[in-house]
Amino acid sequence: MSVYEQFFAYPFDTDQVFQEGLSSILDSVQKGGRVTELQEHDVLGRAKAFYFSKITGQTITWEEIQSASNARAEITQTLTGVEGRIKSSVASNPASECIEFTFAEITALIESGQTHLIPNNEEIPTGINENAPTPSRQEPRRKPWEARAETE
Repeated sequence: MSVYEQFFAYPFDTDQVFQEGLSSILDSVQKGGRVTELQEHDVLGRAKAFYFSKITGQTITWEEIQSASNARAEITQTLTGVEGRIKSSVASNPASECIEFTFAEITALIESGQTHLIPNNEEIPTGINENAPTPSRQEPRRKPWEARAETE
């Protein structure tokens, strides 16, 4: 699990220590004057990043989390579009498997582990064939001088 997945999965809402610290941070910010929702969201995100870095020992910044969040949203949006295209294609022509995907859609499917949705995608075994080789059923090819000897 990546550090960003750990961050997004962390239960900030139920962490009592974080909630106590957050309330004091938000109180001090609101005392400074009028705070927009965007500024409050930014303060909340920075507080989460700081707290998460302190408790896990992994250094991440709010900017890195935002870019990871945007990438995550793009993948989710792409997957939703791909699944919709697959469903509509199957509904209109069940025998057809010819759906063309963009590179971004294929990348999103691979990253989400849904490679079974990619047409003509075969799973290549990681090991070698353990079975004994089959004996050859063809006669050995004749050498050029052997072929000339037969025609003479």
